[in-house]
Amino acid sequence: MPWSRYPDNSLDNLVVTDVACNGFKSSSLAAADHVASWARRFVDGSSEHRQFADLSRQTAWDRHPDRSVAVARGIYLRLPLDARLWLRRQEFVAPDAAKLAAVLTSTSVSDS
Repeated sequence: MPWSRYPDNSLDNLVVTDVACNGFKSSSLAAADHVASWARRFVDGSSEHRQFADLSRQTAWDRHPDRSVAVARGIYLRLPLDARLWLRRQEFVAPDAAKLAAVLTSTSVSDS
């Protein structure tokens, strides 16, 4: 979630990106494929889930998975159909409402 929309530096709201992509995305919301990748970190037993839990323990980095998912649901599930979501570089796409709903409503949160 862009800082301009929800100021949150907890581990669950951050993604690794290169400088160019971060600059192109800026304060835009990410497209459905990016949201789906981000949501994998919340799947119990997944390698992403284990990596985030380990990183959090090793660094004492604050985590708020329930809050991060709730904010994403609150914003993405209410997007107007003419919204533009960042896909790559200077490419933006319309929201894939069905994919966003499937990803965000099926995401259950566990922070262990």
